[in-house]
Amino acid sequence: MEDLQLVPAIRKGDNSAFKMLFNNNYKKLIGYVRTFTNNQEEAADVVQEAFLSLWENRSLLDTERSPKNYLYKIAYNCYMDRYSKRKKEECFFKELKKEALEEHIFNDPQLLERRLERLTVIINNLPPRCKEILKLNKIQGYTQKTIAEDLDISVKTVEAHIRKAYKKIREGFKDDDLFLMVIIKILKL
Repeated sequence: MEDLQLVPAIRKGDNSAFKMLFNNNYKKLIGYVRTFTNNQEEAADVVQEAFLSLWENRSLLDTERSPKNYLYKIAYNCYMDRYSKRKKEECFFKELKKEALEEHIFNDPQLLERRLERLTVIINNLPPRCKEILKLNKIQGYTQKTIAEDLDISVKTVEAHIRKAYKKIREGFKDDDLFLMVIIKILKL
């Protein structure tokens, strides 16, 4: 029996008609959802959720249209809801982890001191003009335009020196991503 012919019975709550619709579409729907998730178990969960939603909203089925498109749309929306929720959770846990690690950095004075000493060494080993421009910009808070005017150089030259300083700092902390992240936050690298 074709899916469209099953709709009136499904709308009335006929379990056998719904089971036929399920059997006609389950495997194809799994394949469709797998194109998004690449995970058989998750695809099966999404498809089951889609069929459950269709059953719960069976009174909305259009007796003039095949339920197949509706079913695929439900499955897509179910997957997207899961995906969005997962991304939000990942973002939340990533932020939580970052905050905990940042707190750890600042609560371990010896570790922080060693890292600050390392940062000082990197900055002190910069070429003199590069070091001067970095300090004027990040420590004393001068704008790039003001620095360019005071040193009688172009803004592009100031930008180049700051980029060079940032590059050296990133290289110096490439094995310490967490502290580099904190430096970036502090210096707005």
